Amino acid sequence: MFIEAIIIGLVIVFFTGGRFDNFSEVEIKGWPTIILGIGLELSVILFSQYTFSQYLQLTGMILVILVVALNFKVKGFLLLFVGGFLNLSAVLLNDLKMPVNLIGGQSDTMRSFMDTVLEGDVINYMVDSAGGWTDLLGKIITTPLWYPFPRLLSVGDLVITLGILFFVIGESQRKHFHRKSKMVHYSYRNRI
Repeated sequence: MFIEAIIIGLVIVFFTGGRFDNFSEVEIKGWPTIILGIGLELSVILFSQYTFSQYLQLTGMILVILVVALNFKVKGFLLLFVGGFLNLSAVLLNDLKMPVNLIGGQSDTMRSFMDTVLEGDVINYMVDSAGGWTDLLGKIITTPLWYPFPRLLSVGDLVITLGILFFVIGESQRKHFHRKSKMVHYSYRNRI
């Protein structure tokens, strides 16, 4: 849903006459740390057979949330923080695994994913068998059948998606400025 939020945001920017050149001057403090954190979160794909991959994913989530917290002034980053915190809470409260709702995965498109979760092949997901309130933070929402990319989403994922959408639209509507002035500066002072 995150890539779709960026695409939808760019389409809205195009039709509302937003400024695409503002994206070249986005100032996010610590943006390389966000890339590092996302890389650590995605490293679960490569190291799924090892237990330490859960800690890599947790470290990545914490890094991204910390950098997002440093950039609350940027439009949409408060929502990114809230959504990230909800997902982090779900993982921390459930033995470093994201709970997945069995009922949501009953559609034909999600059946193979749910089978791998039930077999324990996906190290960072677990079936929400306990039924507690922490399971509400897990992957409980399915995309509609007409949606071309079937997914299970958490409440945190939806909030992050909204944050990305607000960020893209907000940056396009920001007043245009240049970091360094292109004005002529004189090096002398008036001696009156």
